[in-house]
Amino acid sequence: MLKSVESSPKNPPTLIFTGATAALRGGAKLSSFATAKFALRALSQSLAREFGPQGVHVSHAIIDGIIDTEGTKDMLKDTGADAKISVENIADSYWYLVSIPQGKRKP
Repeated sequence: MLKSVESSPKNPPTLIFTGATAALRGGAKLSSFATAKFALRALSQSLAREFGPQGVHVSHAIIDGIIDTEGTKDMLKDTGADAKISVENIADSYWYLVSIPQGKRKP
């Protein structure tokens, strides 16, 4: 990734980690999930501090909710179309993170 920093100045290399609110606070009966998400957040912060100054953009996105995929098609069927998070909307948000100009990024 470091080698591509100079070759792609418009869209520098970007790592996006997907977390959840459990990365910020644990919940009852979610200790395993919270532990994993806390660790993912710490990893993304460490990588951002290490590689951010060298031009690699590292983000930790909190995505809370059920993502609308084939594997979740039977979940929340009776709650309406807006009950799940669209894969396309997540992708649009992630593309926005990738396309933030270098000078506008905050560590």
